[in-house]
Amino acid sequence: MFRQYGSKMLILVLALALCAGVAYADETVKVDHDPLAVNAEWIDGEMRPNEYHYFPFTVDQVGKVTVRVQAFYPNAGFDLLDADLISQEARYLNGTQGAPDTTDFEYYLEPGLYYLRCMGTPSSTGDFRVKVLSEPCACDETGENDDYHGAQALSSGVTVSGVLTEWDEYDYYSFTLPEETQVRLVVNSEVDAQQALILYDGDMVSIEELYDLHGYAGEFLLPAGTYYAAISMNPGPYTLKVTFEGDSQAAVPAPVTAAE
Repeated sequence: MFRQYGSKMLILVLALALCAGVAYADETVKVDHDPLAVNAEWIDGEMRPNEYHYFPFTVDQVGKVTVRVQAFYPNAGFDLLDADLISQEARYLNGTQGAPDTTDFEYYLEPGLYYLRCMGTPSSTGDFRVKVLSEPCACDETGENDDYHGAQALSSGVTVSGVLTEWDEYDYYSFTLPEETQVRLVVNSEVDAQQALILYDGDMVSIEELYDLHGYAGEFLLPAGTYYAAISMNPGPYTLKVTFEGDSQAAVPAPVTAAE
């Protein structure tokens, strides 16, 4: 009988704990805000216990986006979400009313809808403010080159500007040689962090791996076939050019017409 009584008490305690957890979850309050204007002034907010504040904003052109957040209270959580509300990174600030804490989320983002979220706790109370800054980058990429099936075709002697963005793992490019050809490859990463380029043959077998793209130039004697070049690692802008030996159009600049 004691065992039965003890079992019933355990079940009752677990049930009460579960109900308490549900009640706690139900106390969470979602606060939706108007869209943030890009390159505008601070927007003020006020955090209360268990609130989650959502600030949508739209990126019109691929580039570097800085989301600046400032908190006037401790343990203030912020993160950046994509359109599917998937978090990229969370950070926690510890400010006071007299000494606010500030941080910048800096990302290279593709055009689209994003959210800045401010996350509360049962004890969160205080003021915060947010703003979004954007610096567009030159970009010639097609929309499907995140996968080698949609690799962007390169023309001899034409420099392509690309941006490896935060939710990208790779940018793929391709070129085809009708016969054995001397190919000159020029790549320049425009970020301090390391980017890499892997050169593949038509079967997607790696034939060259390059890990210093700050002003790289090299030549390869390649047999006829299709080749793929994949840019990867750290986000940011870069330029890429392939030139085929004997390509007269790539070697000779376009004529300049004098103004009348």
